[in-house]
This record gives sequence, structure tokens and C-alpha cells, in this order.
Amino acid sequence: MRKGILILLVIFVAFLFWVFWPLFQQVAPVATRVILHPNASIKEENGRTNVLLLGIGGGSHDGPNLTDTVMLASIDWKNNSIKLISIPRDLWIPTLNNGVKKINEAYGLGGLSEAKSVVNQVTGQPVDYSVRLDFQGFVDGIDAIGGVDVNVVHTLNDYEYPISGKEDDPCDHTQDEIQAFTATDSAEVDNQEFFACRYKHLHFDIGQQHMDGESALEFARSR
Repeated sequence: MRKGILILLVIFVAFLFWVFWPLFQQVAPVATRVILHPNASIKEENGRTNVLLLGIGGGSHDGPNLTDTVMLASIDWKNNSIKLISIPRDLWIPTLNNGVKKINEAYGLGGLSEAKSVVNQVTGQPVDYSVRLDFQGFVDGIDAIGGVDVNVVHTLNDYEYPISGKEDDPCDHTQDEIQAFTATDSAEVDNQEFFACRYKHLHFDIGQQHMDGESALEFARSR
């Protein structure tokens, strides 16, 4: 049992490390090592345990159940290490919904079991366990460890960072004004200016910065 819990913790850290690389460059050695517990047993084949890692936006984000991060983590018990295999999210799967779906839609169609089955088909490897993490899980994980110290290599200014929950805010425009705007040829280009209340200015100074979960998520998504 303790070994199983330890695996999940290591996978969680490894997953965050891989998806949000700039936040975890300095913890790579920790994120890719496994400490064994001699009296615990889990599923394994030929000395390996494979865990599917899925990342979704969740909540009110566009395509909340699309797994835009799909990875297979293979734990090698003999060498006490983890190998991470990234699978392209746009990979077309012929057997998924008559071949008109990409691999990042498997979870939304059939949950973890469907996602595991599809990844098994693609890689030819058994998938013993699966972990699904959304943006809120990322925020909670960072907050749980007291935040992270990030070395910001370049000053970041993002003037179009979307504010969660305001995706459909009319920004004081009437319906007629919105319809007239969307009918213009420049609507897509001028969208941020017209719907200014939906966005905020995100700024991070160069150098070492301590970030809580929300700030870390904003930095990772914007960069």
C-alpha cells in the first residue's frame, strides 16, 4: 500500500515536471527516481509498471475533457527509474468513433478505461494504472507544497491572458453591438480590444520568483 501511494506521488511530481518544464527544471533528478518499499506489491510485467498520465483543462475551460497531455510513464523497478513517453495529442485513432477522433478525445468518450485501451493499442504496452490531472489539481498540488521557486529567464508580458469565468462576458456591449462586431472582417484580430474585460495583463519579472499554484499555472499556460 505504501509503495502504491509512493508511486502516485512520484508520478504526480513527474507529470507536473514534464508538462510545466520551466517550473521544474531543478527537480528533475527527484521527479525521475523511485524509492522502493520491499513489502508492497503492485501490477508489473517484466519488472515494469506502466502508468498513463492525462492532463485536461477541466472546469469552464474550452474542451474541458480533452487530454491535451497524454503520456505513458514506465517505472523500471530493477533500475529504480521512470521513463516518460509523450504521445501526440492530435494522433488520429482509426478505431475511435469510426476513425473520426483524435487520441485526446478518448477520455471524454469513455473515461480512463477507454484512454488506457487506446494508448495500449498505440504503444503495444500494457497500461496498469492511470492518473488524470486538471488545472485545479495543478494549482492545489503547488499550493500543497508551499509554492515553487521559478527562475524566469525572460520578462513575461501577456496582455491577452483569459480571465476564467469571463469567456462569454459581453463587456457592457449590447447584443446588437456584438452581432455587428462579429460580422466585421477584423473581428478575430480585434477580439481582445472589443472584449477587453475578458482578459488581463499578466507580468512576471526576470529572475527568481516564488509562485503559488495560481501564479504558476498562469506562467505555465502563458509562456
